[in-house]
Amino acid sequence: MKPLETTVYNIIDFGAVPDGETICDAAIQKAIDACGEAGGGTVYCPPGVFHTCSLVLRSHITLYLSTGCTLLAQIDRDNRGYKFQGSPFLKCFIYAMNLEDVLITGSGTIHGQGDAYWHKLNKKLTEERPYHNYAERAGWADVAQHWYQPDFDRYGQMIALYDCKNCRIGNINMTMAPGFNILMHGCTNMTVTGVNIHGPYHGPNTDGIDINSCSRVLVSNCNVHTGDDCICMKSMGINGNIKVCKDIAITNCILSTACNGIKMGTESIGGFQNISISNCVITCEDDAQQNRAIGGVCIETTDGGHNENINVLNITMRNVRAPLFVYLGARGRQFPPMTEEEMKAFKPGGVKNINFTNITAMGASITSSITGAPGYPIENLNLDNVTISYRGGEDETLARAEVPERPRMYPETSVYGKGAAGGLYCRHAKNISIAQMKVCAEAPDGRPGFIFDDVHGLDLIGVRVGQRSGDMPAILTRGCTDVNLYASPAETTVEEDN
Repeated sequence: MKPLETTVYNIIDFGAVPDGETICDAAIQKAIDACGEAGGGTVYCPPGVFHTCSLVLRSHITLYLSTGCTLLAQIDRDNRGYKFQGSPFLKCFIYAMNLEDVLITGSGTIHGQGDAYWHKLNKKLTEERPYHNYAERAGWADVAQHWYQPDFDRYGQMIALYDCKNCRIGNINMTMAPGFNILMHGCTNMTVTGVNIHGPYHGPNTDGIDINSCSRVLVSNCNVHTGDDCICMKSMGINGNIKVCKDIAITNCILSTACNGIKMGTESIGGFQNISISNCVITCEDDAQQNRAIGGVCIETTDGGHNENINVLNITMRNVRAPLFVYLGARGRQFPPMTEEEMKAFKPGGVKNINFTNITAMGASITSSITGAPGYPIENLNLDNVTISYRGGEDETLARAEVPERPRMYPETSVYGKGAAGGLYCRHAKNISIAQMKVCAEAPDGRPGFIFDDVHGLDLIGVRVGQRSGDMPAILTRGCTDVNLYASPAETTVEEDN
């Protein structure tokens, strides 16, 4: 795409100097303001390195980063940057609020200089020395991003779009973000396509694309390599108003991370509806266990929201610790925080109508899980044509041990440790259908391939478990009813644990 000559506002004409040293934010902002005051057009950033602090966009403009152009974020120790939502820290680099018809495009680069804000810890975090005192996040220490501590005066978001509509981000490159790369908060009719995001696995809090309380969002053809969640959906609400995150499509993306590939529900007050995730690769290029992605596709709600009508189709994973994670909890994070009495009365939301189709995952080391809460089952979930290869090598001890409930913990794939089953653990659910699913250990494993606990209405069709050892059955049930096994090998046995 080439900007229209009649509507071009070249930032050099407003005093920007492409030498990588001169601070250019005042000049670039003048070009943006002039373009906005004229009713719109293109703010053109030519080749060169433009050293700049925060920029505030205007409606009806295109910010065009040409090939060879780099917007280099100033290391802002003086807190000159634009504060997002009045926060005393976590500045935004490129900010838009209550705008419409904004396009950020071109093939240039936004460079955040993130490594200037990160400090390596002297030793790995442990349960006794957890990240940000999140004592409930057992097992979280062994994640690459949390070997580093971020400064609070960093840019929290490189591109932040707040309560905007009809905006697009396309084909740009983003590298070394000190915080989130792209945040959309309360937006409608948004498109992010062809964006390349690159940061190291140890970059803390460097989410790739965050979609918070938005509707009608398309994310496609993006290549994300980062230390935190590649694509994360949240539903925190807008200015205290609960808002569902809905009508979201994510497709044709390559995602590489030490955290989660695609996740919804860390913040889940409003819940998630009508979500499609398709044709994506989730991987980790580093074979070191501490650098591997902790989760592949994670569907969570812990703060009262309802997740429903979610389709996950054609996903390939490699070196992802827990490929699938579906979790209904009762953490109850609200804004403002609930009183102690309100917390006691808090009830979980719900999860229903979830489909996983054509999923292949190699190199798992934590059991995939589907877990509701007592009295609040996950409903109407289907797994069709799913293959999971897991590390194995465990004996039956994990399968015999009690699996704690942990409804108020931070929703993470390690919430149950390595996992009682080899391939899939399912608890507090009803109307579950699993067809043509194969789980296989890379080394002989004494655990059942599947464990179902308090599941009512379970159809198993063409299910296989490979590389088993010991005396435990391929499929173990506990307190389940209406369990049906069809068209599976004779060795795929189902036993009720008494």
